[in-house]
Amino acid sequence: MDDAILFIPERPASKSVVYETTRGNLFWIRNRIVHTPHWKLGCLPGVMRGWVIRQCRQWNIAVREGRNTLADIQDSDAVFRTNALIGVAPIGAIRGLGRWATEHPLIRRLRRAIREKITGGTGAAGGFRRGAPIPDRFPA
Repeated sequence: MDDAILFIPERPASKSVVYETTRGNLFWIRNRIVHTPHWKLGCLPGVMRGWVIRQCRQWNIAVREGRNTLADIQDSDAVFRTNALIGVAPIGAIRGLGRWATEHPLIRRLRRAIREKITGGTGAAGGFRRGAPIPDRFPA
């Protein structure tokens, strides 16, 4: 499915300030550092965005939130977007900007951590085992 990057156009185009995608928050990995636009620039703070930033910092992976341009993304090792419905989704290409590997160790690690958080490590949605009775109340 197509997506688009939201940015403020500048001349030259490579200097355009990046905010997010039409379907979620934008991240890219370059030189073992995770980059994302700062929410104060106008992008949505995003629940999944916050989780990814906290998780990376917990794993001692540097995260830089800032004022970034299209040129900052071009030389990245990997690019991905996040939202509460899809979690973490790699971006393989952005027309006119570049192509990136969709298989990256950090993206795989983040996706695995989300899956474990959702399933409680059991592999079943909500952390429940298949065939287990559904409780009357969910834990707070």
